[in-house]
Amino acid sequence: AKDKTVTWTSSDTNIITVNNGEITAVAPGTAKVTVTTVNGHSAEATITVENPEVSSITLSGNVTIYIDNTHQILATIQPENARDKTLTWTSSNPNVATVDQTGLVTGVGGGEATITATTVNGLTANVTIIVEASYTDPSGASAPELTGDMIPVVYNETKATWEKASISSKWYDYNNQMWANAVTIADSTKREKYKTARAGTAIPISDINTMLVWIPRYSYTLGNTYGYQIAGANTPSKATPGAFDIKFVDKDTIETGSGKYTGNEPTGYFTPSSFCWGDTCDNESTRNDPGNIELSGIWISKFEITGELTSITSIPNNYPIRYVTISTYFNNIKNQLNGNNGETKYGLSGDYDAHMIKNTEWGAFTYLSQSKYGKYGNPNFSGVYKEIYRNNSYQSGMDEQSITGCSGGIPNGYARSSCQYTYDKPITGTGASTTGTIYGIYDTSGSKDEHVMGNYSNKTTTSGFSSMPARRYYNLYTSTTSSIKGDAMIAENVAEFYNDYAGLSYFASSGPWLTRGGSTFTPSTTDNGPFYYYGNPNNPTKFYGTRFAITIW
Repeated sequence: AKDKTVTWTSSDTNIITVNNGEITAVAPGTAKVTVTTVNGHSAEATITVENPEVSSITLSGNVTIYIDNTHQILATIQPENARDKTLTWTSSNPNVATVDQTGLVTGVGGGEATITATTVNGLTANVTIIVEASYTDPSGASAPELTGDMIPVVYNETKATWEKASISSKWYDYNNQMWANAVTIADSTKREKYKTARAGTAIPISDINTMLVWIPRYSYTLGNTYGYQIAGANTPSKATPGAFDIKFVDKDTIETGSGKYTGNEPTGYFTPSSFCWGDTCDNESTRNDPGNIELSGIWISKFEITGELTSITSIPNNYPIRYVTISTYFNNIKNQLNGNNGETKYGLSGDYDAHMIKNTEWGAFTYLSQSKYGKYGNPNFSGVYKEIYRNNSYQSGMDEQSITGCSGGIPNGYARSSCQYTYDKPITGTGASTTGTIYGIYDTSGSKDEHVMGNYSNKTTTSGFSSMPARRYYNLYTSTTSSIKGDAMIAENVAEFYNDYAGLSYFASSGPWLTRGGSTFTPSTTDNGPFYYYGNPNNPTKFYGTRFAITIW
């Protein structure tokens, strides 16, 4: 031919380009390449461009989870523009762990399983899942429910540190005043580290943002007005009350007795409404309403809330948050610990609700403490020392600020410009907890008067609420409902147990919001304790703090 010059063209340069016959793929699709001579003859070819096949797959690391908990495995596929990234997920042992087709693993039974992801072109990657079976407590207490990335912990007395617990081993023992404890971790990197760590890994307080204590579901009754006498205790009286009869029950058990009995055999057991989540739980006639959920237990923050309103914590040797209204406490706890914030800042997820503690939830740990499972049953304390020790601390130069977890070493110590005994000091320090051990709840006698969600006649007085929140978030008292069973106020005639102050008349007349526990600066040192209650119009002063509870279903 005289002139062999040709021109190359692409019908869609977004799919392929062509230069002197050299074709370059740009994106998946189909296009035609045409070659044309100078005298107008042409030829064409149809070109189909496909993404490349998967060349490699890796999975996030091995992990330990618990029965009924979930873990999301993350897969990384190369190249990023691989033709088909579909994966098939399988478990080597579905009796231990199952996996859905998104890589979400669910713990089923104790043991070990290999989870495998397979690409469409046959590449595989594996991850090992260890599932720990739950420990069963001889007391019959319900197994603590861990939601999201809550981490169970035990205290190593030799090393004086909290450690990650194995839930298949004894990490709680209610017969010996060892209540279950768990923590949340704020930093997501550290949270993942502890979540995947082996049991026995130390978790310093500096890495913890909240500490929690599990109150298992129970039924109670109080015998012969003041309860029964345990060895080492004084004769039961109003000043030195005896023990509640308590039995742990499952979430399907609702007992409706009077909560009191006379004689030698316990009768009249009652399951308190603190273990029911809903708008009509407090009324015995409506507790079975369809919207209410029965709970196997509740988590209570171990200390008063500390830190800042924008970053709430509950840890020892810190300053309680104060000088705020009830609505500010309520809304910040709810906003910080729930939803996306709760997942990001605390690692909480699933079916749960974190909220400012209700009065009946305060009553739940108070009655448990006043039983063989709490400080009253602790053989290391006798006589008047069965009563929870007072947190009598205040920080000099800090406008009478107290310090969480402190103890005066006796039930009714006067305010001191120091922390006499820290929460981890055996007997003198742990005597300020609800168990007399490091595993109990602190700051329930002294420190700050604690606002709880208990209200008289739906009065919003100076609370900051424009209207009352949903009923599930507070206990309502009226002229005809002056007590709720299990609230540790006047039901079962527990008012003034240990001579704790009982301010029902003030609550009804001018203080529509309840406070509990008394403060470091309560004028009479005998007034303080878990049975203390008082009405407050919600003056946001230096004397008031609060804590939170978490319900899981």
